[in-house]
Amino acid sequence: MSKKLLILIFVLLLVLPFASAYNVILSPVEEDSHKIYFDETAKYTLSINNSEPYKVIYTLNVNPSEWVIESLSSFAVEANTVKKFPFNIKSRISNYKSPGTYHVPVTIQLSNNKVLEKDLIIYIKSFKEGYGEYIPAVSIDALVPSEIDLRNKLNIQLNLRNRNILEIEGMELEIDGGFFYKKDYINLSALAQKTVQYNFEVNEPVAPGDYNVRIKAKYVNKSLVDLQKTLEVVPYSVIDRSKTETSHLFRKTIVSKLTNNGNIPKKVITTLDSSWYVRIFSSVDVEADVVERSGGEWAITLEPGESANFIVYENYRVPLTILLLLVLGTLGYFLYRPAIVLQKQIVITGKDAEGISEMKVRLFAKNRTSKSYFNLRIIDKAPSIATVIKSDSVGVLEPTKIIPTDKKGTIIKWDVDSLEAYEERIFTYTLKAKLKIIGNLSLPSVKAKFEDLKGDERTVQSSKAIIGAKTH
Repeated sequence: MSKKLLILIFVLLLVLPFASAYNVILSPVEEDSHKIYFDETAKYTLSINNSEPYKVIYTLNVNPSEWVIESLSSFAVEANTVKKFPFNIKSRISNYKSPGTYHVPVTIQLSNNKVLEKDLIIYIKSFKEGYGEYIPAVSIDALVPSEIDLRNKLNIQLNLRNRNILEIEGMELEIDGGFFYKKDYINLSALAQKTVQYNFEVNEPVAPGDYNVRIKAKYVNKSLVDLQKTLEVVPYSVIDRSKTETSHLFRKTIVSKLTNNGNIPKKVITTLDSSWYVRIFSSVDVEADVVERSGGEWAITLEPGESANFIVYENYRVPLTILLLLVLGTLGYFLYRPAIVLQKQIVITGKDAEGISEMKVRLFAKNRTSKSYFNLRIIDKAPSIATVIKSDSVGVLEPTKIIPTDKKGTIIKWDVDSLEAYEERIFTYTLKAKLKIIGNLSLPSVKAKFEDLKGDERTVQSSKAIIGAKTH
């Protein structure tokens, strides 16, 4: 047999220390899981291929005075099925084993009355090397939560044990979870046990999923422990909101800042939180990468750690300007409107098939204020195609003057000493046409001059009058 073939057989024996012709295989879980200290547990994977047409129960036994099975020792496998099971074994404490290689006989009793004999190889490591010097030997039991919501603190507890009488000072301890890290230096006295706890507070968003947490211990540049645990970061969503308001000249700006402090994307629905009459004067601006509007709602999508601004402008400048103009216009109207209102009315009193022959003119002068005015002079004009006839009605104020002219027609004047507050006066006369009038006839407007208490003179007039109409 060649040397290479012998080496290959030796390697296969290390990797698969036990192979059964009866389709039962025991192999170390990891490369060195069968190389242990005296008080540790050797860990194997038991693989069973039941090729029988019926279910078979496999029961494993070892010498109970020397070895202890720490896992299940009886396994049921269905017909034509391959299954794998954990199989852990350790030395009985009362039966000390010195460092070296041990062949452990394993008896496998089958429910079909068959019996298999196997031989496990366990290597007991020494705490010493060379000429009696102790080597560092530390075991670590790590308590890492299976899942974590990173809104809470992450707590990791390590139970450390110095396995021999070597004093350990400044052992380098490293915890690396990818998104968190801790390096520490630990002292362990001889055969001592120590529990240390580390708290991690993660402020940055971390994507949900499984993360490997690696725990390593090193002393004098020699690796003592290298563990790996799996930690699941669960998804969560937290939207933080802050609001600021500023006002300037009847314009209010409200900025709502939205920040996704979770670790998954989040869609936030935002609306105008105000009364309907306030929304009339409001406008919205959204500063975000992804935003959709539907009616009165804005859907903002925020990635982890992303922020957006929802800005509302409440602008009262336009309505207040309009209101101010209305107020000023109203005040101006009442302040500057004519104190005395003139109206001119024409009533047809004579008409036949050939046209209009006679009409009555009525002039109305009304003081619409609470003040009195003086020296009121009413001036009206009649066209030259008609003759002015004074009214003969009782109580009617006759014109002060009637002045015929060649170009301007006839001028009619009335003089009144005063027109008291809210007083109204009526002046009338009759026009008799020299020729029949066909259609409408436009008459000049009537004018009035008067004085206030200070003696200031004012003038007002009505619009032109049309026969058959009353004008102001």
